[in-house]
Amino acid sequence: IPPRPTLHGGALFAAAGYVLVLFVLAAASANGALGRDWLAVGALDGALVRGGEWWRAVTALTLHADLAHFVSNAGFGALFGALAGRVYGPGRAWLAILLAAVVANLANAAWMPAGRVSLGASTSVFAALGVLC
Repeated sequence: IPPRPTLHGGALFAAAGYVLVLFVLAAASANGALGRDWLAVGALDGALVRGGEWWRAVTALTLHADLAHFVSNAGFGALFGALAGRVYGPGRAWLAILLAAVVANLANAAWMPAGRVSLGASTSVFAALGVLC
């Protein structure tokens, strides 16, 4: 019989942090904080990423089209992220999720046709699921 795996603590706290970050940034985006159109300056636009605006691969993960989009990404991301955090430790799990999501967004931007944009934490939700697998 193989030994039981060690489950790490703090996973729920880290998942709550993920939801809090998404919520604060969604509120800032919805209210045009700092006098900016957050969707215009942060959405994943392949042409702009290929032109050097690589940070959009990160910022796009924090932007959402509407409340349903936000709630589904926050809920499923927290669920899969918390499970990954229990298995790998919350720091390692969320770092892996973030890196995988950014790499996926960069790959998407590399082939994204002109005029198409992408936003949302769905990439991180799928990255969290991938980390679990």
